[in-house]
Amino acid sequence: MNHWIFAPTALADLEEIHAYIAKDNLPAALKFIERLYHRCSSLSNHPRAGRKRDDLLPTLRTVREGDYLIFFRPIPKGIEIYRVLHGKRKIVKKFFKNPEA
Repeated sequence: MNHWIFAPTALADLEEIHAYIAKDNLPAALKFIERLYHRCSSLSNHPRAGRKRDDLLPTLRTVREGDYLIFFRPIPKGIEIYRVLHGKRKIVKKFFKNPEA
């Protein structure tokens, strides 16, 4: 089995997601974070899964989990989870400070 790690940006995203959902429903927040972890674990066995997103960062890929997008990139023994963002957010602005430049 391959391994997976979270970049600091992804850890911050998970904390934000958890806090947002937990405001209304703590058990749902915990269940959703667990679901995201399970999906990340599955992805580690398929590091070339999902859609290529070289437009954002070289080797970056993305898959959807519910309303969220998991951005990851292959590493030698698995994957690095780079971001976890709501699909309705302005994704490019999360990767670049000034996307028009």
